[in-house]
Amino acid sequence: MEKRVYLFTGVPGVGKTSVAARLAERLDASYVNLSAHIIERNLYSSKDEASDAFEVDVEKACPVIKHLIESSDRTLVIDGHLASDIVDRESASLVFVLRRAPWILKSELEARGYSKEKVRENIEAELIGVCLTDAIRVFGADRVCEIDTTSKPVDMIVEEALSVIQGNGERLLGVVDWLALADPEWLRSI
Repeated sequence: MEKRVYLFTGVPGVGKTSVAARLAERLDASYVNLSAHIIERNLYSSKDEASDAFEVDVEKACPVIKHLIESSDRTLVIDGHLASDIVDRESASLVFVLRRAPWILKSELEARGYSKEKVRENIEAELIGVCLTDAIRVFGADRVCEIDTTSKPVDMIVEEALSVIQGNGERLLGVVDWLALADPEWLRSI
C-alpha cells in the first residue's frame, strides 16, 4: 500500500488524539501529535503562561512538518487543531474534522481546567464550524470528511474513519449544524 497522510482536526476536546492514535495502531502507521511536535521542537513564538497556551510560529512549523511528511516511508496519521495551518494541501490524503456537541464539549473543556474565555472561544468555534471551514478552504471539499463524535466511543469513530479510508463508508460533509440543534437558552448562557 502506498504511503498516505490522514489528518485529524477539530477544536480541543473532540477526540482527535484518542482517535488518531488508535487509527494509527490499526493501520500500522506512524502517529504524529502536532501540538507535542511543535512544543518539542520549539516551533512556537511565545507561551501564554496564564492559559498555558503556545503561539505557533507557522513559518517555522510548516517546513519542519513538510520535511517530516516527505521523509517518512510509512503512512502517517497526524492530529492537531492547527493542521489546516501547518500541513500543506498536497500532503493530505484525507482530512477528518471531528465535531462534538458544544453543550457536551463545554463540560469537557471545563473539566480540563480551561479558562472561561478559552472555553467560550472553543465553543463558539465549534458552533460555527471554524475547523471544518478551514479544512475545506485549505484541502478542498473532496478530501474532507466530517465525523460527529458526540457520545460515541473511540473505537466506533475509528471504524467510521476506516470505512471512509477503505472506500466502504460515505464521506460526510456539512452534516453537523449545532446552531439548529442548540437550545436558545443554552446559546444565551455561553
